[in-house]
Amino acid sequence: EKVQEVPPLKDPVCVRGAFYERIYREMIARHPPHFNIMVAYTTRAPFRSEVAGKHLHFVSEAQIRDDERTGECIELITFNRCLYGLTIGGVKDAIGQGRHCILPVIYDTAIRRLKSANIHSLVILVKPSSTAHIM
Repeated sequence: EKVQEVPPLKDPVCVRGAFYERIYREMIARHPPHFNIMVAYTTRAPFRSEVAGKHLHFVSEAQIRDDERTGECIELITFNRCLYGLTIGGVKDAIGQGRHCILPVIYDTAIRRLKSANIHSLVILVKPSSTAHIM
C-alpha cells in the first residue's frame, strides 16, 4: 500500500508596521514556493476582474457577523461601509497547503486569537529608524 506524504505544517507570518504590504508581496515574489497570501472575507460585491476564493471570499454580513460572534474571526475591519475579515478556518486551510501564509493583520488581537486557537505565528515588525524613511 502506497503511503501518501503529508506536507509539513507551516506557521502563518504576520507582517506589521511600515511598508508591510510591500514587504509581504516581495516575500511572495522572491520565494513563491514558500509563501502565499491569506484570502480575506468581505461583504462587498466583487469587481469584474475578481475571482471568488482567489482574490477574496464574498460572503453576507450575517455570515461574517456569525463568524465574529463564534470567535472564528481573527480580525474584522470596516472599510467604505464593507466588512473585511480573516478567519481561523481560512488560516488552517492555508497552513494545510504546506506554505507559510502571510496575514496582513492590523491589530494585536488577531495574533492573540491565533494563539488561543493553538496557531502559533511568526510576527515581523518593520520599524523604520526615522520618519524620513517612510516619507
